[in-house]
Amino acid sequence: MFYEKSFKFLIPFALWGVVFREIFSGQSPIINDTYIFYATVKFYLDNLRLGVFPFWDPYTLLGTPTDLLFKQAMEYNPILWVMMLFSTLPINFYHAFMAVMVAYFWLGTVGVYCLTKAVSQDRLSAYVAFLVVLFSSTSFIFFTQIKMVIIFVPAVWFAFFMARFLQTFRKSFFVGAVFSLMVVLTSYLPFYTMTVLGIAGGLWLLLDFKKVLGVGERMGKFCRNNIFLLALGLSAVGVSLIPATVSFYEDRRSEVVIPSRHGDDPGQVLSRGLEFGYSFIIKTGGMIQAMDREIFSAHHGIRYDNDRYFYVSLFSYVVFLLSLLTLFNKRMVILIGTGLLLYFISLIEASAVYPFLFKHVFYFKFFRNPYFFLPFIVTVYAMVVGEQFVLILKQLRERRINRFVSSLFIVFVHLFVGWLIAQADHRCWPAYLTLMASCFFFLVFCLSQTPFTRQGFLYLWICLLVILQPLDVLYAYSLGGRAYKNTDEKKPESDTAFILQGLNVPISRTTFKFLRPPTRYLTHDDFAFAMIAMTDAPAFVSPSFGYPTRWTYMLSKLVDAEPLDAYAGHKFVLYDERWAPWLTQEVIPSPGKPPGIFIDREQENFRVIHFDVNKIVLKTNFINPKFLVYNDSYHSRWQAKINGERVKVHRANVAFKGVLVPAGEATLEFRYIPPGGYCLNYLLILFFMIFFVYFLREIYLGLRYGADAEKFI
Repeated sequence: MFYEKSFKFLIPFALWGVVFREIFSGQSPIINDTYIFYATVKFYLDNLRLGVFPFWDPYTLLGTPTDLLFKQAMEYNPILWVMMLFSTLPINFYHAFMAVMVAYFWLGTVGVYCLTKAVSQDRLSAYVAFLVVLFSSTSFIFFTQIKMVIIFVPAVWFAFFMARFLQTFRKSFFVGAVFSLMVVLTSYLPFYTMTVLGIAGGLWLLLDFKKVLGVGERMGKFCRNNIFLLALGLSAVGVSLIPATVSFYEDRRSEVVIPSRHGDDPGQVLSRGLEFGYSFIIKTGGMIQAMDREIFSAHHGIRYDNDRYFYVSLFSYVVFLLSLLTLFNKRMVILIGTGLLLYFISLIEASAVYPFLFKHVFYFKFFRNPYFFLPFIVTVYAMVVGEQFVLILKQLRERRINRFVSSLFIVFVHLFVGWLIAQADHRCWPAYLTLMASCFFFLVFCLSQTPFTRQGFLYLWICLLVILQPLDVLYAYSLGGRAYKNTDEKKPESDTAFILQGLNVPISRTTFKFLRPPTRYLTHDDFAFAMIAMTDAPAFVSPSFGYPTRWTYMLSKLVDAEPLDAYAGHKFVLYDERWAPWLTQEVIPSPGKPPGIFIDREQENFRVIHFDVNKIVLKTNFINPKFLVYNDSYHSRWQAKINGERVKVHRANVAFKGVLVPAGEATLEFRYIPPGGYCLNYLLILFFMIFFVYFLREIYLGLRYGADAEKFI
């Protein structure tokens, strides 16, 4: 019983941590979008610690808004508050980040356990599903494509709370569903979650219409009896839609572009905004890749940077084959139907499902990676395996089929799977050990009168069966990261030349430099490092990273990298006032045309007296009026004040900010004002904090007075 209550989770988590120790220690790198996410979170939290909500990034892409980037960083998710607390401990930020995000991922796998138990009403089924997901390719994506984890975790908990609410109509589960939905809506692209829930809900409505009607009647009664709670929940969901609404509105204004979404085609980049073109998705969108038989060989066939693998435990395939002994019910049909439809969507043009949805469902134009459904497909598969496993054991216990026939079938299935493994070039002994242990387990259940009377011993056996072979595969994957890093160090020109040094650059204050470093070939991770260290990247606009302003992108297409670097490498240029009308036209900047003074250090008549990511304050004292060009990207939401009075910010030299500065002493302030102002975002954070506390209170009261912990999880 002790194992069942605690160690059934602690042992798998501990083994998972041991398997991935190479990554936790930094021997194997976090890569791709996980590294970008790390940089974004560190930039966000470092600035919050300095008392600034970072609406602008002055370090990369010659300056750009952070709105779209932070939508991928869960800016309102309570997990970031926990990370900020952890980062105050005497540990470096990388380990604080890894500890909190691993706990967040584990929370998602516990959510799979809770959801499966809520659906199947069986702990054993839930435990199998939990283990299958934890030791699957869902773990791979954590280190390379963490966006999938960001989407997956709140979606699973929303599904759990909603399932329990529709079963019990308890207030605590309603509040849990609302809060989970708030996190979904403020995380990266909630359309994935909407699709999964829409498919599952549609199949439930189609296959069990009478039950859905009954649930609807009970829902109506709950709403009538809890009007205040319903209004609070709807208001909370409405508030959580504000960030996405603001982002959509800003996209319609077309001041920020996304070159990576349109293959750096200027015509598409400047006209389509967030929407993808179908041909571009067909060309670049990723499909889920099933692992072939090499996964069960000693070479494994795993690439560290591939985040599209569908890999699950070998034992789950055995269960799937043995489930031919059982019958499917409506619940199984809904789960299998959901998984298959998601898989067909992930095939893009290889099936008719995705083209149909792209044409008729508006939000399919906003994401290009249907393989992001991977963790949902793995979860649905795991839930099916968990339920079928319990049904197989029940069938064997009740002797519904002759023992001899059952034993022969069990042996045949295991021999068949063993024969498939034997086709691999290099044998993987954990796979054979798994098969032998599995065959023994099912034969004991088939032939013994009282198999595994101790519940804890049964859970231990199941844990062994599910994770034995994946431990070998996951460890090989982790080691592959070290080799991957070494390979990239030999090829610095590679787009995956990852920077491991400086992950933990401490930030105590923002510093301003008058010059940007010289231009060279830049990777994603060079830009990410600029955010980590809060230091300037070169004057270079990447076609595949981030969200530059419209005019900066246009300038990068009009001017070659070398002359752009020669000009924009200096952040301030002073011109005579008479050049102002000429500079505010669509004029391509270049040194000496028109003649200007490049400022490369503080001077008596030009000083920077304050700088943070949203604001810069200058002290000037010119003999004659000047036109000052600040080579930071122009955006209409920048405001300027001179001696406290508002002045116009001109778009100068195509892409930058220009202001007329009077003669004599003057204090010039540039300040970025986001949509809704500063108060809106602070209020949103405060609202999430308050609702999070309310959510914890309702869950606590639900556990203490409404339902004991055993029923809850």
